[in-house]
Amino acid sequence: MTTNLTDEFVKKHTLMECLKEFDGAHGNTEEQKLKSLEKPFEALAKKMIYGGFIKVREEYAIFIHTLEFYYHEEINHDGIQIKDEIVYHRNDKFKDRQVPYFPLMTLHSHWSGFDITFENPEKHYRASALIRKYAVYDIQAKKFVRLDTSGGGVNYILQDEPRYDGRSTYLQFYLNGFPIDGTNSKIKWIPFNNPYDGKVENKPRQNAHDHNWAYCSDDIKGFLIEMIKGV
Repeated sequence: MTTNLTDEFVKKHTLMECLKEFDGAHGNTEEQKLKSLEKPFEALAKKMIYGGFIKVREEYAIFIHTLEFYYHEEINHDGIQIKDEIVYHRNDKFKDRQVPYFPLMTLHSHWSGFDITFENPEKHYRASALIRKYAVYDIQAKKFVRLDTSGGGVNYILQDEPRYDGRSTYLQFYLNGFPIDGTNSKIKWIPFNNPYDGKVENKPRQNAHDHNWAYCSDDIKGFLIEMIKGV
């Protein structure tokens, strides 16, 4: 059951194991089902924000600051169906086409940025976490990155302090390079050796304001500076 996905569970298990543990929404009413998603989403947010980072080859480490969760059911369960109309990857987006389910922990690129997906073909739901805000560390330069676009171009600036970027689509500058020859992309989730036991702030999703499914870091920059020693 989804209720097993607690703070204690995520501390002891890998991100993949946590995403496998997610079991969709449960309840006898739509309100109950939506309510049942809050605790597992919060636990997953803590795992993704404080439990590790995305490593892009030997070039970049991407640390997540803010996530937005999305959940959409493709079928009606006992008269109740949770629909998330702003989900990009769902059947209704394409007329008369059943959209294949992504493998667990897939990166999904779209018009709003990148999702980390945890869909379930057996239970017919789409679930994902959009990386809404992040910090980027240049592994070769051993500095954090800030992109300045104020002059009309893109100025790549290196600095010692983390700079959180809320321009979610700008992740494409770093998170790219997926081989099509069947080899590994070398883009991996790397767990922290000593994850920070931090809190997350809960707030509405950006440009949606329908569900409070956004979660952000308590902004411990010193934690990131400490963690990059293991990058």
